[in-house]
Amino acid sequence: MLVVLLMVCMLSSVMFGITHYTLADIYRMVTSFNTQDITYIILWKERYPRMVIAVVTGVLLAIEGAISQLLTRNPLDSPNVLGINFSSIFFIIVFVVLFNVSDQI
Repeated sequence: MLVVLLMVCMLSSVMFGITHYTLADIYRMVTSFNTQDITYIILWKERYPRMVIAVVTGVLLAIEGAISQLLTRNPLDSPNVLGINFSSIFFIIVFVVLFNVSDQI
């Protein structure tokens, strides 16, 4: 299901932009190499590289997240790896010191 969604998103990123292309245009540009055609230039120089970079970036971020979760044995709902607990404690201390609210707590 996610693979189908990925394919639809990839196809949409190539089809839609300032200039809209049909599936026939995309198929024609994949099968024929007319380097003088403006559609060829837009698709092969702009949209295909952008699509590939987006997919590769997403895959690498997913792999990095999986490795990070595996190495730290951190459940997905725990903020400990990101340091959220320690940073929130730090800002509470800074707030208490700067605004002198220790006697009100």
